[in-house]
Amino acid sequence: MTDNKSSRISCCIWTQENLTEKVLHDSLKCIIILDQHSHSSRKILQCKECGQLYLYLFEEEVDWEEGNDGQIYRWIPVENTHKAEELCSKSIPELIFLPSIRIDFSKEMKEPKGPYKVDFSS
Repeated sequence: MTDNKSSRISCCIWTQENLTEKVLHDSLKCIIILDQHSHSSRKILQCKECGQLYLYLFEEEVDWEEGNDGQIYRWIPVENTHKAEELCSKSIPELIFLPSIRIDFSKEMKEPKGPYKVDFSS
C-alpha cells in the first residue's frame, strides 16, 4: 500500500519486475465505477493481494479515421476512495506527474507501449 511517511508504493503489482497487462487485470478487482462510457472509463480498483487502491483511467481519442484510435490507460495508486474521486474529475494531462502504471497506444503505433511504471518522486 502507499506509505504516507515515504510516499513509496509497496503494492505487489507496483513492485513486480516483469509487469504485464495480464498481471494487472488478474491482480485487480473493481470496487467502484466512477464514470463509464464507450470511449472513456474511470474506476476505483483494488489489489486482490494487498488492498492497495488504484484510480483506473481509460481514454480513447476517436478520430473517425481507419479505426486505429489512440488509447491511454493509467493505474494511479491512491490512499483512499475520496482521493480517487477527487482525481477523477481531472484530465489525463493534469495527472501526468503522479506515480502511475501506464499503457499508451497512439494511432501511429503498431502495438501498445507498456505496461510501464512512472514515478517522478523517486
